[in-house]
Amino acid sequence: MIIQPDVLPVLRRPQAHPSDIHAEAPEHRLVHPRRLAALVQVATRLPAYRLLLSLPGVGPSLAAILLAELGDIAWYTQFSQLRKLAGLDIAPLESGQWAGTPRISRCGRPLLRWALYQAALGAARTARGHAWRTALIAKRQGDCHAFVKANVELAAKLLRRV
Repeated sequence: MIIQPDVLPVLRRPQAHPSDIHAEAPEHRLVHPRRLAALVQVATRLPAYRLLLSLPGVGPSLAAILLAELGDIAWYTQFSQLRKLAGLDIAPLESGQWAGTPRISRCGRPLLRWALYQAALGAARTARGHAWRTALIAKRQGDCHAFVKANVELAAKLLRRV
């Protein structure tokens, strides 16, 4: 997937400033609707957009966000680079003799991680995705966060398919 130079200005993230229109958006909204509409309009011209739409759980807005956040997929030679970019890589918690429960690092791009999580929620509505998530939840019996952890694993699996 190669991004044309005329597309790049729309995909660049503006710097956050109090007078910026994006700063006025509610906190739960990661992308301002006007900016999202522009992203979708630009992304429809890219061939990778149609490929992303074929993934379960990925709609027009999520496909545009994924394209904007990932950039040219040819830059990444290994899946671990993409997983680290999204902040879905596993980071061990250790200090001396103590070893905690490994967690996702959350050091990557939050918008990319959010889009993948939303796509995982949508993919879990399909029969195959629901069966996979149910198996992951059953594997973690007794864990109160099993639902979220299963969705994060499903998001990482969707990222691998990208």
